[in-house]
Amino acid sequence: MTVPAPDPLPPETRRVLETDGPMVAGEHLLLRVEHLARSQPGKARSWGRDLARLQLDDEVMTACARWAGGAALYLGGEVAAAESTLRDAADRFRAAGDPSAADRVRLLLVDLHGERFELDRARRLARRLDRSFRDRGDRERAAAALLNLACAEDAADHVATARDLWRRARRDLAPGSLRRLAADANLAGVAAMEGRFTEAARELSRVASEARTQGLDAFALQAELNLAEVEFNSCQADAALARWQNVIEQARATGHGAVLVTAAVDLAHAELTLGDTSGARRRVEPVLATARDLGLERELVRALCLLATADAAEGSTDGWRRTMLELRGRHHGVQRDLLLVEVAQLDPSCDPGAACRAARR
Repeated sequence: MTVPAPDPLPPETRRVLETDGPMVAGEHLLLRVEHLARSQPGKARSWGRDLARLQLDDEVMTACARWAGGAALYLGGEVAAAESTLRDAADRFRAAGDPSAADRVRLLLVDLHGERFELDRARRLARRLDRSFRDRGDRERAAAALLNLACAEDAADHVATARDLWRRARRDLAPGSLRRLAADANLAGVAAMEGRFTEAARELSRVASEARTQGLDAFALQAELNLAEVEFNSCQADAALARWQNVIEQARATGHGAVLVTAAVDLAHAELTLGDTSGARRRVEPVLATARDLGLERELVRALCLLATADAAEGSTDGWRRTMLELRGRHHGVQRDLLLVEVAQLDPSCDPGAACRAARR
């Protein structure tokens, strides 16, 4: 006897669908998915795969299921699978005559393009969404488009541009909302870069506390990661190392694989800075497979660059040259330039002219 697969739509969502229609039911489903993804990402990924395959009689509800499934996959770290699912959801909403819902789905695609260092695509989409939402009078979602674009700019080391976008977005974001907390956390990072460490630490502690109160465990852990970086850069190395290790342990215990990878790479960078090359290598090598499996492109590139720098520090030229070739294939110009500048200080065989050109870019 064949046992039927469990229904990806919870009974509560089906009841909302019957009483209030597909869009309200879709909102209900999306909230459940996002909450699960931030607390139990492994379960959320599995649920997201089921939702991505779900076909219902109601085409709008099918689009909502794809939207929720794509969100679960993205928040769970499966970036590649998330993109195709979210594009499918946006196309379905547009075909159903709801361009506003399609644009709401595309907000996540701005973030996704930033995750993949596809900055031009992120810019074009975010600016189009900003105009569309403002034309509809939806200032909060217009601000969300700017917020997501700011994160993409920051990933490409365009910090001043990102700071201005976060400030613009913050004006239209509701106090206490997740997006407002994200803007505040990122502006705290800018404060740290400008040397205002006490202000940055205070703000990040507040953000982490508020996130925990709202049950946003992964977000709180990310704020702790940022706080550890502030401590390290303000000559509190012991406190920072302990905080990073604590985040790794919490992330492992709660199944937050993406946070665990980020924390491990952060800690490895700190160990490399402190001269513990072998320790940094031991720290980061075990998480490379996890970064690849989860589609964490940004963390994978950071890990590869760290290992390449460790190779150069140990007198090996093969490792960092292989990484340079791999980054060229990935079209990560900024990361390649940063790596070249770094290894030029460690390896006399590195072309100084190329390093100078990279530094100027």
